[in-house]
Amino acid sequence: MSSTAAIVGPATRQRAAARLNQSLVWCAALVLVLALRGYLADPAQLTTTFGDPDDAVRLYQVRSWLAGAGWFDLTLPRLGGADPLLSHWSRLIDVPVGLLARLFSSVLTTDGAELAARVIWPTLLLVALVSLVAREVERTAGRTAFWLALALVATTPLAVVQFQIGRIDHHNAMILAAAGGLILLLKSVDDVRAGPAAGILIGIGLSIGLEAIGLIATAVAAAVLVAEANPAARPGVRLATTWLAITVVAGLLISVPPARWLDIRCDALSLNLVMLVVAGAMGVAAVDRWAPRTGRIGRLVMLAGAGGMGVMLYALAEPRCLAGPFGMVDPAVRPIWLDGVREGYDIWRFAAVQTGMALGYAVMMVAAVAFAVLAVRRRQTPRSILQLCIVILAAAYGCIYVKLMPYALWVAILVIAVEAAQLPAMLGQPARTIKLGTVILFNQSTVTALATLLVPVMTAGAAVPSGFAPAQSAGCNHRAGIRTLAALPTGLFVADIDLGALIVADTPHRALAAPYHRLDRQIIAAHEILSGPAAGARAGLASVGAQYVAICATPAGDRDNSSLRGAMTNGAPIAGLHRVALPATVGGLVVYRMTTQ
Repeated sequence: MSSTAAIVGPATRQRAAARLNQSLVWCAALVLVLALRGYLADPAQLTTTFGDPDDAVRLYQVRSWLAGAGWFDLTLPRLGGADPLLSHWSRLIDVPVGLLARLFSSVLTTDGAELAARVIWPTLLLVALVSLVAREVERTAGRTAFWLALALVATTPLAVVQFQIGRIDHHNAMILAAAGGLILLLKSVDDVRAGPAAGILIGIGLSIGLEAIGLIATAVAAAVLVAEANPAARPGVRLATTWLAITVVAGLLISVPPARWLDIRCDALSLNLVMLVVAGAMGVAAVDRWAPRTGRIGRLVMLAGAGGMGVMLYALAEPRCLAGPFGMVDPAVRPIWLDGVREGYDIWRFAAVQTGMALGYAVMMVAAVAFAVLAVRRRQTPRSILQLCIVILAAAYGCIYVKLMPYALWVAILVIAVEAAQLPAMLGQPARTIKLGTVILFNQSTVTALATLLVPVMTAGAAVPSGFAPAQSAGCNHRAGIRTLAALPTGLFVADIDLGALIVADTPHRALAAPYHRLDRQIIAAHEILSGPAAGARAGLASVGAQYVAICATPAGDRDNSSLRGAMTNGAPIAGLHRVALPATVGGLVVYRMTTQ
């Protein structure tokens, strides 16, 4: 029998490895199809524009690092005027993007190398996430579930929108880390080996950015409580929390110099968050180690005490952080800019501008919750209970912020694929038809298409997800047009908020403001200048040290010549300023320059 095992064992392993390789190939093929589909929808966009102001500024930050900026020096000197922006973006994203650009620079032009990096980086991230989800679905429910998962990925545009080629900001990496980490956390309740990977992945996500911190915190707390009620699940969850703590500590050491450890920030990994995570992880480990025979009430009290200690330390370090990542932002900037950022909309505001997409999200999440409830009714296991908790939490957070919808949709894809694959024959139809029909019915594309057919006026523009594209009108965000400004003597621009990001990316000029909350005072100052009287524009520009003012004029723009923006929109003469002649191809870009007197 030992010889038979020796023969069969390797053969079985070889078949498993071959199947894994085949699955990875199919996942990569799907991602390439999605990338090609996005490119063919607008072939010129990738080369003529940045996908988003964030991609432009990320490229500027990467270039600064490659040019010799210190590892810990995230100051972007050409943004912010006299008080340059200290970026909250992690250097962890600059590294792969920069290395890819440097690698291709040996065979391509600088622009070509950067374009290659902008194409390859988001593609690699999406391959990793699709592979993680699809493989977990297959492990849980078989090959049919694998194919259903791929079909759902292909038909859920909001799940993949941040992974479009050209996207090199941190959103896609955070989605991979958070959604992938939560899926592995779910796996850890019945497979202890997944615990460390779950903790490390979630920790990396928090080191990159805090966008999903609310979802992560509540989901990890739910996992701890589920494990507390089910002793068999405790080892995996304990390892997840331990490695989460280890990873955020490492993230702090890697990302923040010791001189800034006491400089608490609400929008990036800081000592307050590290203390919160470490306190929670120590509480979970301590209860598991020293209270094995303590009653459930006693254990819960100990866990609550550890969690409370962590929250107290977090609050004492910087009370404003209790309001979230934007807790330190000047409230005056909200009506000027932040309240109008579509990725910060709740589902009701999102539905007003992208009804089909919002309905598609709602239908998918309702279906996922329903399937999760069905799973609990069929088998009350720690995994099914935690799955229901995570789906509900993810769905709720996606309703609060559009930017969290992709996180929730990846969880929904997992749940729908797994549970749909186990549906039996019904209504006189074979099981295969029921499974396929479920996926066809409960996906975002189907709902959006039906809404478009039934209520066209409700879904105008629904083919392109909103909240992720720059708000510039046609022409203003074309890189060729922005680059014409490079011929002007170098100076500081007061400009529309998105233009500021494009100017620093494609010219040697500086910009006072850009769409980043750490520039709140500069955003307010730029707004006051642009909306203020044209007669006082020169004095306003001089007060911030600017030499230029630029706007993206639109047909529906301000027609009142008394304001600076209105006068620029109409091409009116402005005391102390001179209009800069730009090529007609620049579109709506309007630039005025301070005169010498």
